[in-house]
Amino acid sequence: MLAWFYSGGGEALYRELVNDILKLNIVGLLYFPMPVQPLGWFKKEIKSSDDFKGISYRAEGLAASVFMELGASVTVLPSGEIVQIMDRGLLDAAGLNNPSSDMQLGFPDVAKFYMMASHHRAAGAFEVVFNKVKHDALPAEIKSILRHAALSASTTQLGMAYVRYPKDLDEIGRRGVSVIRTGETVLRAQLAAWDKVIAENSKEPFFARVIASQKAWVKGVQPYLAVNNLSSGELAAAYKHFFG
Repeated sequence: MLAWFYSGGGEALYRELVNDILKLNIVGLLYFPMPVQPLGWFKKEIKSSDDFKGISYRAEGLAASVFMELGASVTVLPSGEIVQIMDRGLLDAAGLNNPSSDMQLGFPDVAKFYMMASHHRAAGAFEVVFNKVKHDALPAEIKSILRHAALSASTTQLGMAYVRYPKDLDEIGRRGVSVIRTGETVLRAQLAAWDKVIAENSKEPFFARVIASQKAWVKGVQPYLAVNNLSSGELAAAYKHFFG
């Protein structure tokens, strides 16, 4: 996602959004690409898309629309309130971000099924925001330092995340939580739901331009990755070869 942002036209679209359309007068630098967000925490295992029908689920952004298409009753809550609401029985399930933040907030105490892998948020990032007038008045050297500091933070924090997430996921399992990979039927249903969400939102011209830019980037880049990178099955075989 950050490759598209910095090298595929995403940053120009972002600037148009925040300054020309929303009139926010800011400069934003994206950093720290976060891995795929798990499907979330549930009171029971999700085996098919039908299992979403009628459950109350916490989501946010466009992901909320995806889960609504799957039949969930979506609630938007700040992250700090989710566990308390689930503990009171007013929420059946929730998606947040990663094993580390989820464990810190106390999810293992209120839900015993942690579903991993999902299409609802395949990528995420943090953002550093500056006042545009003050940022643009800085010397070119300082602006370059700020930009490269954000890019450097991506490398540092992603490495830290890959250290923390596996350890915390193991701890989640030790707390009696069933850690389960989301099945193919649910993943395919999510893609079908995305088709509808994208089509509806693409009635807005700027949204349509962003989606077109992202699709063009993926269409151009993914064939190389598909032919050169190892598949998940091949990586699993290599893992088994070395570690059993």
